[in-house]
Amino acid sequence: IANFVTDEGWGGLLHTRARACIQDMQDYFMANNIDGLIKEIGKKLALALPEDPIQATIDFLESIPDDKYTEKCQLNEEWIPLKLISSREYNHNCKVLRFELPRPILPLNLPTCACILVKGDKELKKEVRPYTPISSGRQKGYLELLVKSYPEGKISKWMCSLAVGKAVTFKHIPFNVKIPVKELRELNSLIMLAGGTGITPMYQALMELLDNRLGSTMKCPKIVLLYGNNTEEDILLKEQLDEMQQRCANFRAVYVVSKLEEKGSAEEGFIDAEKIRRLCPPPSKSQKVSVTIIILGKVPRARNVMITAFVLGCCP
Repeated sequence: IANFVTDEGWGGLLHTRARACIQDMQDYFMANNIDGLIKEIGKKLALALPEDPIQATIDFLESIPDDKYTEKCQLNEEWIPLKLISSREYNHNCKVLRFELPRPILPLNLPTCACILVKGDKELKKEVRPYTPISSGRQKGYLELLVKSYPEGKISKWMCSLAVGKAVTFKHIPFNVKIPVKELRELNSLIMLAGGTGITPMYQALMELLDNRLGSTMKCPKIVLLYGNNTEEDILLKEQLDEMQQRCANFRAVYVVSKLEEKGSAEEGFIDAEKIRRLCPPPSKSQKVSVTIIILGKVPRARNVMITAFVLGCCP
């Protein structure tokens, strides 16, 4: 950027503050694969010399197709160590772990819906597990994982025991992009069936689908989430899900608990055919309403759930 401006005779326009920002700008453009974009903007301004260069830049950017410059995830197909910068207790067997990104001034830019891979250390170096961040892909500087420590879980127990300052290696591969969020937006109705930590991929999708910063004109299906756990204490991200329900009329979360202590606080039992029929929207040929079901996590009696999906005419 500095060389381009100097070569074009614009050196006098680069004051001290602008020069201090150049490295950050270069990092941003490199990370987002839009180094060509800044060159195009520079050429436009150099040739036209508009009276209002800021407005001219805005007009140029608005004329560019949305998919011409695509953002790149900071994690790629190579293993990258990230430093643990905070660790806090979430409940009796879960922790929220925050890791610093390679370029802290930039967001992760992980596609929705996608997970990342975690590799163990030392004697666990052959162990690899997928995790879905609970932080938005737009979050700058860090990513957060909600990790449940299972009694027999090698990676989960190791991660929950890590001290702040330690590093964990991550990578992201194209195969781990499951359902593009743009496909979810085109659905009429969406039923989410989740169990335990299977809520994290659902939450990632919900953050994007129900993001009010995207504007009220952004298309979003009617969504019903059935979320199963053993006890009410095991329900993860409940505060965030409840906030989404209050904010978004087209989203409903139903908590299903097998060991319910207080009647009325949640549905009792398991996620099964009866609950799907009673709580979820049916498809309608006359109204051209289709329903898609996504199942993640340890959902009990999954076979009956799948049979119900076919009976309802839903695509699992």
